[in-house]
Amino acid sequence: MAIVRTLSAGAPCALHEPLGIGLPAAVHSSLNYPLVKAPSSDLSIPRADRDSRLRLADANHPRFFFEIPARNDASWGYNRDMAHSDSRRRRRARQPPIRSAVQTDTHEFAARPAFRFADAVLLLAIVLVAFGLRAVYVHQMSANPLFAHPVMDELYHDQWAQSIVAGESFVDGPYFRAPLYPAFLALIYKIFGHGYMAPRIVQAVLGSLSCGLLFLIGRQVFGRAVAGVAGFFTAGYWMLIYFDGELLIPSLIIFLDLLLLLLLIYAARAPGKLLYTAAGVVLGLSAIARPNILLLAPLLAACPLVIHRATRKRSLVYGGLLALGCVAMIAPITVRNYVV
Repeated sequence: MAIVRTLSAGAPCALHEPLGIGLPAAVHSSLNYPLVKAPSSDLSIPRADRDSRLRLADANHPRFFFEIPARNDASWGYNRDMAHSDSRRRRRARQPPIRSAVQTDTHEFAARPAFRFADAVLLLAIVLVAFGLRAVYVHQMSANPLFAHPVMDELYHDQWAQSIVAGESFVDGPYFRAPLYPAFLALIYKIFGHGYMAPRIVQAVLGSLSCGLLFLIGRQVFGRAVAGVAGFFTAGYWMLIYFDGELLIPSLIIFLDLLLLLLLIYAARAPGKLLYTAAGVVLGLSAIARPNILLLAPLLAACPLVIHRATRKRSLVYGGLLALGCVAMIAPITVRNYVV
């Protein structure tokens, strides 16, 4: 559609409407332009004039310019029909913008949610409730004869830890079991002396921190409400309370695996070499506590390659750092088993 204005110097201007469509009545009334229908002979207007600018001028008024874009004007669309091009422009404006390669690097993951005061209160409450329940359980278990006389796997770990503290060899050949938990137990014996209350209190602390880690993971993935429910549920879950009071591996392995998961989530949302290296170290520690986790090691090492696929070089660096941290923890055990 087009509107052509015929200018007459010193005389009222006539507004021709060759296609039967003119300016809104409000515009006419504000400009005080008389409306004159164009004669039928003026209906054949060249396309160049139809798609050109429309100039409105009057001797008694300031000069106004109303621009009708050309048919190929990109800001209005692809069609010379202004109604259609305008609707297309509005539809295109509602479409999401195209993101750059940097923005799409971690497009599967939203930005890390801010840690607010309410989150800190919930986290502290979950950890305190979890530790309170575990402390009560350990205190009640101290009256049990098996508390100070471990049997089966607990006895094996206790004897192995005492051998480490004494500097003696407990396993002559390759390790029959993963050695991290006995080493962890030996460290507690070295600091607090041999006894059965200190390791259980330390494991109660680890179990409480595991509940806090689960809250942080839920906060990153699902939100505060879901994270709070999961944290308090874990704090009161009886099986976890029970194993935190035993000289067994679950207390340590659960803490390491949850820490690994949290580090990977942080690294996916805020990539950094230190985070991926730390995740690899935790993965290696988890492997020498319970080697089953190594079944997931290739998948975990491939995560940076998928998450940061937009920048191939950086994704390879992150994957390599994760694998390097894991191998650095496992290699001494592997070499020792090979040598003996």
